[in-house]
Amino acid sequence: MSVVSIPRDTRVTIPKCTDPKTHEVFPQTTAPINESLQHGGPGCTLSTWQELTGVYIDHFMMVDFSGVVDMADAIGGVPVCVRATSTRTTAGATAAA
Repeated sequence: MSVVSIPRDTRVTIPKCTDPKTHEVFPQTTAPINESLQHGGPGCTLSTWQELTGVYIDHFMMVDFSGVVDMADAIGGVPVCVRATSTRTTAGATAAA
């Protein structure tokens, strides 16, 4: 198994894709790779990756942010060192030192 990551704002050619739920057809475009998901779901993202790399992808998985948290918890967490109290009023979060 290999794992590859690409920065979400990398501009790529997104091929013509059809959304499987709405049947809306999106023309080929150049945009950040993260937009491929909105141009036809995971199938369009796979097509974009395959066109970009020339590598056929036969399996994939999608992980949202809660999945990342679950994976971190599964390995015992990730230590975070906060040197000073920080408050982010727009997010309603406080991290105490």
